[in-house]
Amino acid sequence: MNFYLLTEGRTEELVYRYWLTYIFPELRQVRHFNQIKQNNFIVKSSSGYPFRNSILYDAVATCNRFRNIDYLILIADSDDEDVESRKKFITDQLKHEKIVMERGTLKIFLQKRCFETWCLGSLLYNSVHSDKYNYQKFVSFYDVSKKDPELMGKPHWFRKSNSIFHFYYFREMLKQKKQKYAKAHPGIVMSKSFFEDIVERIEQSEHLNTFREFYTFLSGLKKVD
Repeated sequence: MNFYLLTEGRTEELVYRYWLTYIFPELRQVRHFNQIKQNNFIVKSSSGYPFRNSILYDAVATCNRFRNIDYLILIADSDDEDVESRKKFITDQLKHEKIVMERGTLKIFLQKRCFETWCLGSLLYNSVHSDKYNYQKFVSFYDVSKKDPELMGKPHWFRKSNSIFHFYYFREMLKQKKQKYAKAHPGIVMSKSFFEDIVERIEQSEHLNTFREFYTFLSGLKKVD
């Protein structure tokens, strides 16, 4: 089985190349489509615009040209939009532009609200009893160790987007465990233990439904041919 993952940002490009192999250990990453043989994958960032018509067209056209991709997976943030409404908008775009996979399957997954929202599901790296004021103000607003991170908005005093608030929250969360997180350097987030911690969260709760959709689909493929 061969995969092409088109992500929204550089962070996801760095992280998903590890996360995918935790589900499918047999997979090996390659850099170019002409290197794909069997059980290979490519991950590319769309630099923030995964669902722009031209990028969708180019991704599908590449798969149609090489004919060696079994699953083209597009992953992006929903930000402040409703997940289902944004999915419908994207599928309507595909139909309108007649963007069709000639071989393989196209799957679309949205991260509600952003990639860091999924990361906030980690309990191993959540320390709600920290005495650090910066972190406590986040926990006081919304305790992600008990509540679904995907349902968290932002406080009235925060002027930027919900996604940016989630990013700041997660960055402070990791600081409590003496871990650094930056978009260009995800650090511990790339580890197997971190990934399995989020999987455990969806197995023990009804939280993180968009991550559950992503994980359930991939794990449901069971084994790599």
